[in-house]
Amino acid sequence: MGFANYSARPKLVIFTLYTDVKPFTSSRPCAPQGWQRAFLAALRSGVKYTLSNSLMRQAILITSLYAFLIRGTLEILPVIADGIFAKGAAGLGILTSIAGFGAIVAGITKVFTQSQKAGEIPKLVIASALLGVALIPLVGLSNTWELTVGYICYLGLLQLYPAFQSKQRFKWICLITFEDAL
Repeated sequence: MGFANYSARPKLVIFTLYTDVKPFTSSRPCAPQGWQRAFLAALRSGVKYTLSNSLMRQAILITSLYAFLIRGTLEILPVIADGIFAKGAAGLGILTSIAGFGAIVAGITKVFTQSQKAGEIPKLVIASALLGVALIPLVGLSNTWELTVGYICYLGLLQLYPAFQSKQRFKWICLITFEDAL
C-alpha cells in the first residue's frame, strides 16, 4: 500500500460526490438575443449622464488624481527607500509605517470634523488633492531622508480623504476591521 493509494482516495471521494450531485443542479438560462446592444446602450447612457453632471466629473477627476498619482507614488516606496537613500528594508519599513501613520491621522481627523454636505465636494479634499500632486515631485527631488519621510507621511494622510466621505462610513470600516482582528 504505497503513498499513491492514500492520495487517490480523497480524489475518488470528491469525484463521486460531484457526479452524485451534478444531475440535481440546474444551469442558468442563456442570455436573450441582443443583450450586447442593450448593455452598450446602457453604458453609453451612463457615461453621458456622468459627463453632464459637474459634481460627478469633479469627483472622478479628484479620485483619479488620488488613485493614479498620489497612490502611485506610495507604490514606489521601495525605490525611494533603497534606490535613492540606500536605507534598505529598514527604510522601506519606516516609509510604509509613516504612510500608515498619516492614514490613521486622516481617519481620526475625519471622525472629528463635520460631515460632508450633500451635493458638494469639500474644499479640504480639493486642496489636499492639489497639494498632494504638488508634493510628488518634491518626494523625488528631496535630498534629505527626514524631509522625504515628512512628504510620505503627508501623502499617506491624503490618500484617505476621498475614501472617507462620511464619518459613519469610517466608523463602520473601523468596526469591521477590529472585529476581523479579534
